[in-house]
Amino acid sequence: MAGKTRSPNYPVVDLERAVELAEKLQVAAQHHPLPVADVIADAWQMKAGSSYGFQCIAALRQFGLAEDIGKSTNRQVKLTSAGRKIALGHSDRPRLLREAALAPKVHGAIWERYGEDGIPPDATLKQYLVLEYDPPFNSTAVETFLQQFRRTLDFAKVGIQVDLSDDEDQDDDTGGENLRNNDDQPPENRVRIRNRVRQPAMHEATMPLAEGTVKLELPATLSRTSYKRLESWLELMKSVAEDSVESGDSAETTGSDSSG
Repeated sequence: MAGKTRSPNYPVVDLERAVELAEKLQVAAQHHPLPVADVIADAWQMKAGSSYGFQCIAALRQFGLAEDIGKSTNRQVKLTSAGRKIALGHSDRPRLLREAALAPKVHGAIWERYGEDGIPPDATLKQYLVLEYDPPFNSTAVETFLQQFRRTLDFAKVGIQVDLSDDEDQDDDTGGENLRNNDDQPPENRVRIRNRVRQPAMHEATMPLAEGTVKLELPATLSRTSYKRLESWLELMKSVAEDSVESGDSAETTGSDSSG
């Protein structure tokens, strides 16, 4: 009797969830490595030693957000440079997200094969993954993978090309669907779209400090999901500010000691 086909490795979570885990790891460890057990139990508040926790660590590695340091019982986890930049909202975040989305081997293989012409419907992808991809997927697992893959492309906006225009009344001259109505399209039709869209209304807040001015700019309206992500990001910024205070205090202390 033939054995059951085992599907190739792929991230157990989509990129959006992986980024959330990276943000929590950034808060817990900053740029330092953290023992695997502490990542799972403390940073992520999962059951100690859970297999899902280990799978999440593997997913972060596959997306290029984290790396292992050491082996066996001494193994630690540390965010990569790209992982920290994404977690901290670096200006390169959109590009880094797109790169992360295609970093897993099977993600990259699909994009290399189909990306130029647009990702095809699931039926076509299932045929490729089960019958042609090496190693092949188990037919019972491929559906779960495709859901993760679609969500990852959607989150990272892979293949979506946006042409911003200041003219709100200008008609789309590219023949594509309007991006604001893109949620009505099936996932396979949400990639490789080029449209003219309006820039969202923005709020800006500034706070003058002795060391410089802090600026915050955000859209005038936010979804509940976006608000939650902003809340997490502001927590990260608090930790960055605290690091600056510590280094500043030590510098002031050193200065006052030397002047005495």
